[in-house]
Amino acid sequence: MTRKLADKLHPVAGYITITPQEETKIEGVIYNKEKEDAYVRGKVLKVGDGFLHDSGNFLGSPCKEGDIVLYSFSGFENVTQEGETIQVVRFSAIVAIIK
Repeated sequence: MTRKLADKLHPVAGYITITPQEETKIEGVIYNKEKEDAYVRGKVLKVGDGFLHDSGNFLGSPCKEGDIVLYSFSGFENVTQEGETIQVVRFSAIVAIIK
């Protein structure tokens, strides 16, 4: 039995794995996916550890597993296997948590 990609990927410090969602509307707010700097909506699967920033401050994750988030279109890398796509996203690319 093949393990799902989401089970295989464990983000390193400063990164999050996310399943992208296709919706472009959030309770009456429409965001533009056509722009190069648009935002993507997705569900957080796993969260890497926090890390020590160059400034000397410890930076923890801005979200937790299961959160629905908006993140920068330019702030992730796609990983695809057997038709399943997971995005690996930097902490700094998360712009909002949808409640």
